[in-house]
Amino acid sequence: MGTGPWEINSFDPTRGIELSANSHCWGGKVPIKHISVRFFSDETNMALALRSGELDLVPQVEDARSFATTSGARLTSVPSCQTGWFSMPTQTAPWSDVHIRRAVAYALDRPDIITVTGFPAVPTYTLIAPSQLGTLGSSAQVNSALRSLPSYPFSLAMARREMAESAYPHGFSMVLDTFNYGSFINVNQVIAAELKKLGINAQIKNIGQSAWFAVASGPDDKRPPIYSTTGACTPDPSFYDTFLGSSNLKPGGFNVADYAPPAVDSLIAAGLATADPAKRLTIYTSLLQRLATDVPYVPLYLQDVTFASTKFTWPAFSGYWRDGVWALGLRPVG
Repeated sequence: MGTGPWEINSFDPTRGIELSANSHCWGGKVPIKHISVRFFSDETNMALALRSGELDLVPQVEDARSFATTSGARLTSVPSCQTGWFSMPTQTAPWSDVHIRRAVAYALDRPDIITVTGFPAVPTYTLIAPSQLGTLGSSAQVNSALRSLPSYPFSLAMARREMAESAYPHGFSMVLDTFNYGSFINVNQVIAAELKKLGINAQIKNIGQSAWFAVASGPDDKRPPIYSTTGACTPDPSFYDTFLGSSNLKPGGFNVADYAPPAVDSLIAAGLATADPAKRLTIYTSLLQRLATDVPYVPLYLQDVTFASTKFTWPAFSGYWRDGVWALGLRPVG
């Protein structure tokens, strides 16, 4: 920290960070002399701060529609590999029943969920984004791999058929833990309404951000079914290893589906052990085959990433903006 274009002058975990240009940066003159990072409790306050001129830039907006209305700023959105999904703890009843998980996969209507997120997005059916597989093969090869996978398009008829084959044909009651962030509560309300059609009665419980992360990454046998998003992602499909495998079952890990068959551990290791794109495409296709068969996660959408500013343009803004020294890409308006 502090050895790149900017040095850290102060860091207060409750308020923000102050940085100044590093005169000894090896990359040449740093165009922005000072950066102040501010922390906000919610996006509404952040949007109001942008509107008042307290902020110059918000590098990632979650609820784009609401943010644009409140801030009055111009927003820019581009496609990304960030995924929204619903996870189910595969080792805990009733979610340990694969027919329940498949029923949920059929029952969740992706366009309905995208509508309430407030941001641009497209439906997706694989945990690994197609654009990440695109680093390993041609479009034709990736499309062929994706077509080989089991898929769960919205179908109440198929969902009810899977419920009938489960050990819980008449449904059950459950709790959906969440917290007030972006559109999380709104999305959980849609999920609860759609699960109710299967006899699954979900009570939404706002437990706060800290408690939510403590539960989601706590003891693996106590991880609940949850809606979440992946946040920042990288161009490589190994990014999604974070949510799979035995190494991520430890407290603090994010295998929230408690999903770690030995075959999945082997595929994760194999995907990291070779740099050959063709071999890696075969490996990650096999991993997606396992995920589509066992359904620990229901991938819902690929979210566009959005930034807002009244003073800067960002010509190189992309879904991978966090992977570089992003502030060097800013350009003053005009």
